Amino acid sequence: MAEFKFDKEELKNKAGAAMENIKQLDKEDLKNKAGSAVESLKQDVSDDEIQKNLDRLPIKNEYVKKYFTAIPAALSLIFTAFPFIKFSANNIDTDFSVLSTLGGEHTSFVNYFLLILPALVIASMFVVKLKPFRKAVSVISPVLCIVFEIWSFFIIKSSCLKAGEAGSSVMKSVGGQGIEYNCVPHIAFYLLLVTYILTIVAGLIVYFGWFPKKK
Repeated sequence: MAEFKFDKEELKNKAGAAMENIKQLDKEDLKNKAGSAVESLKQDVSDDEIQKNLDRLPIKNEYVKKYFTAIPAALSLIFTAFPFIKFSANNIDTDFSVLSTLGGEHTSFVNYFLLILPALVIASMFVVKLKPFRKAVSVISPVLCIVFEIWSFFIIKSSCLKAGEAGSSVMKSVGGQGIEYNCVPHIAFYLLLVTYILTIVAGLIVYFGWFPKKK
């Protein structure tokens, strides 16, 4: 068998050199880059411009106009309490909502983002410090929600199918029949997807003026 020898002193020197390189990073440069990233998201639009965009909408209800972006985001939060995924085992169905999967046996940590991001869209309309970011937040947040929703579904599905497989194995080990199990999206999966798309559309209309101008 070949014998490998390491020069401890050489390794120590290389590790020390690596640490020195890290220490010599230009903190001011990193700070400036981080600041530039934040500034790139600050594409605020004036209230007058927003009102002009809203006036193009064929909606008479002023309340709906005023909260045009917040309404689908608020619906997203409400639908997190609806059945999100259905797990069936031997024709017995168990439903899981986004809220119910924030803890417990079948947990999806990404579901926290399905609460935080729509809330951020709403907050950006009212919180003064967030208003400069509302243009970017209105579109980026729901796009991320779509990604996290699909990711969450597969996380929960994997967990449920593993539980079904384990239960089936136990039944077979004691001479019983295996368990027939399945995991599919439920109503909230589709409702959330719709509200995220509506939030994106609302953001593009309100903050980007993506709507035909009145002649």
